[in-house]
Amino acid sequence: MEQRKLHIFFRRVSTAGQDLEMQITADAPFREKLLPEEIHVIDEFAVSANKRSIDERPKMLMLISLIKQGKVSTVYAFDRTRLFRNYYDGMEFQDVCRKHDVSLVYTSSGQGHVQATDSTFLEGVLLMFSNIEGQNIARRTNEVQRRCPPKKLGYTKVQETKQYVKDLVKQETVNAFFSALQKVRTVEGLSCTLQEFRSELGRTDEHLVKVSQDPFYAGYDLYQGEVQLPYVEQYLTLEQFKNLQTTLEPLRNQYVEQIQQLKKQDIIEPLCGYCRQPLRYRINKLNNTAYYFCSKKHPKVCISNTDIQGAIKTALTEIINKLDGKQMLRQSQQQIKHIRQTIEKELHSIDQEMVEIRRELLYQEEYQSDWSQNPKYKKITRLQEEKNRLLQNLDAREQSLQENKQIAMQLDDYLSNHIEKNTHLLILMFVEQIFVYRDIVDFEVSKFDYLQDINEEITYIGGEAT
Repeated sequence: MEQRKLHIFFRRVSTAGQDLEMQITADAPFREKLLPEEIHVIDEFAVSANKRSIDERPKMLMLISLIKQGKVSTVYAFDRTRLFRNYYDGMEFQDVCRKHDVSLVYTSSGQGHVQATDSTFLEGVLLMFSNIEGQNIARRTNEVQRRCPPKKLGYTKVQETKQYVKDLVKQETVNAFFSALQKVRTVEGLSCTLQEFRSELGRTDEHLVKVSQDPFYAGYDLYQGEVQLPYVEQYLTLEQFKNLQTTLEPLRNQYVEQIQQLKKQDIIEPLCGYCRQPLRYRINKLNNTAYYFCSKKHPKVCISNTDIQGAIKTALTEIINKLDGKQMLRQSQQQIKHIRQTIEKELHSIDQEMVEIRRELLYQEEYQSDWSQNPKYKKITRLQEEKNRLLQNLDAREQSLQENKQIAMQLDDYLSNHIEKNTHLLILMFVEQIFVYRDIVDFEVSKFDYLQDINEEITYIGGEAT
């Protein structure tokens, strides 16, 4: 019995504070007409279609995957904006639906709403308007956040007057924070200042960096020109704020870049040798270093990122030195020899059959004026095509052998030169697990046909692999 295709009800809200009630109510009449097993609901919560691409929307990727698998009959959404606000993403989605014969139904009954159509031009225009509307919403939202935020560190918003007055509890600390920033002259000084006020203000370093570059604290919006916010009590004058940015901007950029680089280095998942749990990665922003550690109750496990990277490079060097490219080449040559023999037998058989057919054609008593219609002639043509295909296959195999020869010659040098650039990829290729103990690092090496005379485990002790 053929499985019924799904009717997917896709709903989305942009922020956590919104709910799906209106969209659920709108698609209820459509769900009532379907069997329970036909209905599949996909809800996207707190996902902005303005800010996130398809690749950043797992629920949308799920929907597209189901469509491409041929499992979907119809997709229901409140309107086009619930699916996409980006014009190009929307058009690509419509193309996928057309290709897999999936219908689109919009459940909104609002005035001015246009139902789904088969017109590519009209849908493109409507998606374009949706895109513009989305950009306008994002612009207005950003403007409100800049000028009239619901909450602001160091401020209390007076609802009656819409004034932002200094928070009596945190006012002194915020003043001290800006005073300290005005004295910063180095990246280390900035890191120390952020660390000092992190706990006092109850904010992350990233949040405090944003505070340091927010003109709201000077009572201005500087996004486009100089717009004064008279309802904001200032912590800084505009001149003080501008001077602070001149001093801080290069230091702040350097500090953020350092942190990003440290975060990018967290590309492996070493395990604790004692409890076999993944080690946690921690960044020491003050010293611009990072380390892995385990907090469980057993012998202390803590290793710096520098040390574990050194251990990885040492282990990879050991593994690469044991790679036997010549064995790979020998196996390739044997495989090509076997393939060549098989193809040559098939070619000989084809040639014999073609000779026999030609002989029959020559000695037959009746001749046709149009040889191309003779079944035997057609068979010769098919055999010739099969012969050409086999020759092309053999040529491709020979080419592969030549490429393998080049790989075998370059393998060691190539891998050795790419330990620095492609550490993560090489670890995935050659190492099953990394176990960190108090004083040593163990590498469980992948079983690999071309690894010769190497232990299944490599132990790293103070710069040496054993």
